[in-house]
Amino acid sequence: CVSFIAIAILAFWLELQKRLDAEAILRQNELELRDRVMQRTAELQAEVEENRAVHARLSESELRFRSTFEQAAVGLCHASLNGIFIRVNDKFCSIVGYAREELLEISFSEITHPDDRESDWQHVRSLLAGEIAGFSREKRYLHRDGHFIWANVTVSLVRKSNGEPDYLIGVLE
Repeated sequence: CVSFIAIAILAFWLELQKRLDAEAILRQNELELRDRVMQRTAELQAEVEENRAVHARLSESELRFRSTFEQAAVGLCHASLNGIFIRVNDKFCSIVGYAREELLEISFSEITHPDDRESDWQHVRSLLAGEIAGFSREKRYLHRDGHFIWANVTVSLVRKSNGEPDYLIGVLE
C-alpha cells in the first residue's frame, strides 16, 4: 500500500513537474515573442519616421519644381509623345495667348504654323529614335488672336528609368 501511495505521489509529482516545465516554456516563449514584437515595432516606427522624412523631402522637391516651372521667365511646357500638352506655365500661355485649360486639350501642332509642322515632327522623330538629344529652332506659333508669332523653341526628350521615351520638354522664348 505504501508503495502504491509512493508511486501515486511520484506520478503526481512528475505530472506537476511536466506542467510547471510547460508553463516555464510558455512564459519563456511569451517573453521572446514580446521582445520580438517590441523589436519589430521599433523597426516599423523607424521606417515610418524615415518614410515621413522622405515624404517631406519629396514634397519640398515637388514645391521647388513647381515654383521653378511656374515662375520661369520663359515659356515651359511638357507634351506627350503625340504632342498633346501635359503641363504649361503661365509664361507659355501668355506668349501664345491661350488659357492653360485650352492648351491642355490640344497638341502643339494645333498652334504651330502649318508650314512648320512637318519640321517639328521630323525633329521629334529624331529625338524618339535617339539620333539627337534635343533641338532648338525658330518657328511660328498661332496666337489665340489669330496672328502668327515667331519664337525660339528648344525641345528635349525625357526618358523613363528603363530608357523608353516618356515626354517632351519645350522651352519657348
